[in-house]
Amino acid sequence: MPRGPLSVEARVLRAEALAQRGDVAASRALAKGLLERDPNGPHARRLKKLLGENASGDKSP
Repeated sequence: MPRGPLSVEARVLRAEALAQRGDVAASRALAKGLLERDPNGPHARRLKKLLGENASGDKSP
């Protein structure tokens, strides 16, 4: 796992790449873990989008 000031960014990019590749389960697992660690962090919106949630945390229709 990457470490340092951009490690979270690297993991968010990995989750997005996994989703684009079609590995939805791995993408969702990674995004969920990152969001649980920092639910209001700078990447929360991107992670919620990967999980199909809107800004309030509700599932998108």
